[in-house]
Amino acid sequence: MFYLEINHQDKIYRSKYAVLTTSHFEKGTSDWFHPYLWARFAQPSRILYARDKIIRQRINAALARSVVKFLKTTLLAHSENTLSVEAIWTNGLMLTYAAELRTEKQTRAHKLTQLSLDEYTRLTAAALPALQDIMEKSESQDSYHIHPTQFTNNLTRFQWWLRRWQGRILSILRLGKATLTFRDCADYAAWKIERHTGVRIEVTPMLRRHPILLGYKIIWKLFRRGIVR
Repeated sequence: MFYLEINHQDKIYRSKYAVLTTSHFEKGTSDWFHPYLWARFAQPSRILYARDKIIRQRINAALARSVVKFLKTTLLAHSENTLSVEAIWTNGLMLTYAAELRTEKQTRAHKLTQLSLDEYTRLTAAALPALQDIMEKSESQDSYHIHPTQFTNNLTRFQWWLRRWQGRILSILRLGKATLTFRDCADYAAWKIERHTGVRIEVTPMLRRHPILLGYKIIWKLFRRGIVR
């Protein structure tokens, strides 16, 4: 993971980006137990550059598999029900958010779904042939009937419980790694927390010198207050 920021017209633009191999990307969007990659790339994304046609096809195939993985893994956590496309993706995003230490409010999943609802509608319809064993189109427009078995429903709920604990451990390890990845990591983390929660974190000289030790202390306080979940 890397961090990049530029100052343009008195405004700071920030980005965090990851570098991984194409084969790891393919595995992460289809085979990984934790939703770290397939939950992100089931959402709208764009290919800015591809080396050649073959690489572009591999990336598009991985993106398609991430949509199927996202829908199948989140839908099976629901009991038999009829859900709109908006509810399918909002509930799914909330499940994946819970699998990480997140500062976003629960309303963010709903906002993100509304922003790209047309695309989510197209993606759900396109994925339906691969999901016919657990869902079918309902008579009402843009709604689907979910019918998992009791066994798969119970199993999936247990798997999401495991993902939540796995995600907490992975998030803590990533926070530690982030202190070695880019400069001013404490400022970036404080900015992100304030951006999503409105809680201002004072970045003291001591915090800059010991971001791991004091950073975990801050995260624990935010977790106890319910700001980080």
